[in-house]
Amino acid sequence: MSLPVDVRAIQPLRDVHAAYGRFAEDVRNALAATEMEITRIVSWLTQERRMYWQAEIHRCRDQLAQAKSELFRKRTSQMFGNEANLSEPREHVRDMTRRLERAEKMLERVRKWVGPLQHAIQQYRAAVQPLSDALESDVRHTLARLDRMIAALEQYAAELAQPLQSPPPAASTKSTPTPES
Repeated sequence: MSLPVDVRAIQPLRDVHAAYGRFAEDVRNALAATEMEITRIVSWLTQERRMYWQAEIHRCRDQLAQAKSELFRKRTSQMFGNEANLSEPREHVRDMTRRLERAEKMLERVRKWVGPLQHAIQQYRAAVQPLSDALESDVRHTLARLDRMIAALEQYAAELAQPLQSPPPAASTKSTPTPES
């Protein structure tokens, strides 16, 4: 014999359903935002930084060539008896050489970090894949199950709310004698 269950508060189950749905959406949004950030970082490192340092190397080489040319011009003018101060052009050549070396070093760093970054991204994606899979299947199934539970409890509560109806009285086949006087 089953005993009736006192179902009075279905709203907490609805609240759990809504909170679980919001949580799943928040996780989806966080994963999407992380993927966008990964894309931005990869683009920044592999394209923007690489192109910047390549252009900087080109500029430094041009400026170094100009500085060397100026130093050569002043040296040759000295050979023809002109008094030329070579310390400033030499310092400029050293500065341009240092700038070129720094730009080349930075480009090498950019190239060096692309591999480890790609590896870290692969590790992240492998670690996040089970969560992503769960969002696609488990959450959908859990929300559907909660929907079925809520519907069943609402139906049960509706049935309890209906007053018990007694069957209609059966019509008697016996005729009752009526007093005729």
